[in-house]
Amino acid sequence: MPVMSAHSPLAAQLYARLSLDRRLGVKFIALAPATRAAWLAAAGKKIDKKNGAETGEEKIDGKIFAAPRVPVNNGSTASGATATPAPRPPANVAAPLPPEHLRQTEPRLTGDAEKSAACRAQFAEICACRACALGASRRQVVFGEGNLDARLMFVGDYPGKDEEFVGRPFVGNGGQLLTDIIEKGMKIPVGAVFLTTLVKCRPPGNRPLKPDESAACAEFLRRQIATVKPRVVIAAGQTAGQILSGRQADLAALRGQNFQAGDATVVVTYSPVFLWQMRRKYGRGNDYDRQTWEDIQRAMRELG
Repeated sequence: MPVMSAHSPLAAQLYARLSLDRRLGVKFIALAPATRAAWLAAAGKKIDKKNGAETGEEKIDGKIFAAPRVPVNNGSTASGATATPAPRPPANVAAPLPPEHLRQTEPRLTGDAEKSAACRAQFAEICACRACALGASRRQVVFGEGNLDARLMFVGDYPGKDEEFVGRPFVGNGGQLLTDIIEKGMKIPVGAVFLTTLVKCRPPGNRPLKPDESAACAEFLRRQIATVKPRVVIAAGQTAGQILSGRQADLAALRGQNFQAGDATVVVTYSPVFLWQMRRKYGRGNDYDRQTWEDIQRAMRELG
């Protein structure tokens, strides 16, 4: 990999982006130490080799956040005196948001070209959406991904921290468990399935969804289903199950029966993250595993 000079345009862009993310409250610790060090070194900054952070960053609760900085002239004046550091901007001046294309991960879509164009138009619409408070707090939209000709669609409640960071649905431990359910249990390649969530933005701290938040995204989900045209939709979570079934009931009451969403049959079951947590607590083969397998088998019968 070529070494970038401190004055190269790319180095300046990288450092400006990092500084902006930190002012917006993004956790710089999310990058690996070696990556942080490489990016900062490319911009000509002094590095703390132990954690890959820029010298002078403040540690808060074991996580590294960089304080906003302004350029300082460390050279000497003509008379030999050291130049006075430039004043800091007022604390109440908000940093401008970066351009949308810098903050959004394009969805990974395969299959029909017309469906792909329709989905990308929906994605652009969701990126501009501010119908609820999540539009202002999100890091990025998680639209969904997969095969647009899929006969099977999985719908979770909302993206978590890992999903929001990479811009993809069902990643991390829950995502791996879902992949096992699809490929090992259902014997379907995960690439032949479409994966998405009801709400496209992560609620702060993964708190429960508010009614206006799920309602704001419900029409987007219905349009996704109408575009993909799956035979079966598995609602993996209580809120997704309520929206797709049209019933305000708890998950236990929604399980064990089929609903209709357009031309698709809807089966409601537990979320993969919940199942992973129950496996950690009770081990494999617990009651939640058994109930989920019953739901998956019913979905497989509908798929034929």
